[in-house]
Amino acid sequence: LCTQLPSAMNAHDEDSLPFFKSAGRSLRGNSQLARDEDSSGNVRSGRSICARSRESELQLQNSSGHARRARMAARLALVLAAACSAPLPAAGAAPVRMPRSAGAPTRPLGWSNPQGATLTQIRPEVWLAERPFFPRLPGMTGTDVGGKMAVVRLDDGVSLWVHSPVELDDELRRELAALGEVAHIVTPNTEHQKFAQQWITAYPSATSYACPGLRERKPGVGWTRTVGLPGGEAHPLEACWVGAERVPLLTSEPFFSEVVFFHAKSRCLFVSDLWWNYPSGAEVPASTKLWKWAMDAVYRPFYNRAMKVQPAFDRDVWSKISAWDFDMICPCHGEPVNVDAKRILAQHLGCD
Repeated sequence: LCTQLPSAMNAHDEDSLPFFKSAGRSLRGNSQLARDEDSSGNVRSGRSICARSRESELQLQNSSGHARRARMAARLALVLAAACSAPLPAAGAAPVRMPRSAGAPTRPLGWSNPQGATLTQIRPEVWLAERPFFPRLPGMTGTDVGGKMAVVRLDDGVSLWVHSPVELDDELRRELAALGEVAHIVTPNTEHQKFAQQWITAYPSATSYACPGLRERKPGVGWTRTVGLPGGEAHPLEACWVGAERVPLLTSEPFFSEVVFFHAKSRCLFVSDLWWNYPSGAEVPASTKLWKWAMDAVYRPFYNRAMKVQPAFDRDVWSKISAWDFDMICPCHGEPVNVDAKRILAQHLGCD
């Protein structure tokens, strides 16, 4: 992380390097201190970093030459340090991923696909297709924020349920065929729809589902059912429509029409954008850590305070989700968790 700070600030001249080396030492020490003081992963865990960075900034104001550049770098260091202060794994926690079968990786290895696998098994009947994912936001198109598709083999031992499809290529088709037959294709929210039509075309006998409102907006995609509405059509997994979210001042439309799913046999909860869990290890690029900080420290508080309509969210959404007996959360973005999952989700949503 610290070696990437100079290039991030376009400060390549030799006079600025001592500052970055010093900032690196400070970041390493302060990030560990923040972890020791508070393992919640929230911005408050970076308070000691904030205090020390402010002191450093005051000292820099008295310097000459590169003062402005150094102050900018100090702010960036603060942001990235806060992003590094994620909770450490719980002691004794079981690995999220099951051991990979023998053979060379079929995909590039990286933080967003640590096994380099086309499909990664996480439970006896559950797999993830882990891929790099690059947002469309200006200035962030080169930032890998990771994306995951989930696959569940149902009780008949053949039918496959696919959640939030990624791009379908020949290797993925071969591995799916080895597991069973694609029978259900789910587009869980309004954002994760890019490859839906590709899958619907490739598997015409499968039942395809869209979150509420999406079929009406894009009838040409070809979804056959809407999932998540109370009293709606049957679905192989339990589902809950997160329909108690509203954009401030625009209360007629949901913000992110999303359906959350629970598979009782595996005790897995599948979410797309309701919850995320971006990692912050040494293998994660600095730009991804910056994205994590923005999502955790800026977007999440705004979402919890402004987007959710209380008590409707607690009554219609959280009461149903919290009643499910899940012990693992599988997000589309970031790492699954298999320890204290329900408490983590409640804290994330401000429902604890």
